[in-house]
Amino acid sequence: MKKDSKKTVSPRHFPKDFSDLKIRALFENSGTSMVIIDKDGFYHLINSMAARQLGFEVNEIIGKSLFDFLSDETAQKYLDRNRKLIESGIGEEYEDSFQLSTGQKTFLITDSVLKDRHGIGYALLSSSIDITKRKQSEEAFRVSQEIYSQFMENSPIYIFFKDENIRSLRLSRNFEEMLGKPLNELLGKSMNELFPSDFAKSMEEIDRQILNKGKQIRYEEEFNGRFYSTIKFPIQIEGKPNFLAGFTIDITEQKLAEQALKESEARFRELNATKDKFFSIIAHDLKSPFNSIIGFSSLLTRQIEERDYAAVEKYAGFIQNSSQQAFDLLMNLLEWSQSHTGRILKILISLT
Repeated sequence: MKKDSKKTVSPRHFPKDFSDLKIRALFENSGTSMVIIDKDGFYHLINSMAARQLGFEVNEIIGKSLFDFLSDETAQKYLDRNRKLIESGIGEEYEDSFQLSTGQKTFLITDSVLKDRHGIGYALLSSSIDITKRKQSEEAFRVSQEIYSQFMENSPIYIFFKDENIRSLRLSRNFEEMLGKPLNELLGKSMNELFPSDFAKSMEEIDRQILNKGKQIRYEEEFNGRFYSTIKFPIQIEGKPNFLAGFTIDITEQKLAEQALKESEARFRELNATKDKFFSIIAHDLKSPFNSIIGFSSLLTRQIEERDYAAVEKYAGFIQNSSQQAFDLLMNLLEWSQSHTGRILKILISLT
């Protein structure tokens, strides 16, 4: 149940020194929020910084209790805790967050137990520092670190950071599969310790060029039978040596596709050349018997008109022979096309 906020605190419960101006001056100039609060949760002394944190004036707080400024649940929690500290005679330091009229705040709180001349605790001297912004910064940093960590853990692209001596500082998890070692064995290593000598030498030459000139470089490289596209760039921080970072993308499938396309184009050109040659031969072979048929048909017509039956019989024989040649050629062409249909289909499919 909420305490009566109009209840005042009897000065006789405290040493007379707490009304001393020196004590009040110490409170005001301490640089931290300070309060003196008794075991029943009533404020006996508070400086202006602490009052501002609560959102009130000093004279609006003195003589009132925790229940006047905090929710009943929160006030009861602090009251129970304060009584335990006072009874034990041992203070403590801790962090806590709670809702005030000025918003949600987080404080670093140091509680010291005030004791009488008999060593019996009667109140708490509580000083607090508002660390809300610091905690927010810490949380933002934690979130950004978690995002970075999960990104490095799951990235399909190879990501790397190197120091000024071209040693690995950070590597994405997929380097384990590329290099065949756990990540903790890859960090802090030189390129010569991670890659074959010639490959490492070429890589270090490029890295030093980036660190010295401070410019981005893009290039392609082959490693262990796979092809990669790499972008490297310097990281420049004032007062610090240059670092190097970059991304490597596996483009093996792209390279294979390009190679397959070139091969398909070559096969297509070959097929076109074969097709042109084939149809040229067919046209030539068909042209000869059909020319004979057309020519002897004209002669046959003329000889029929002239009733030269000996010539008619001769030209009719030529026409019959030429027609048979054309028929045989067409049958051979049909047989060839049937036997080569599968090959033609395969070639056409490979071109799609």
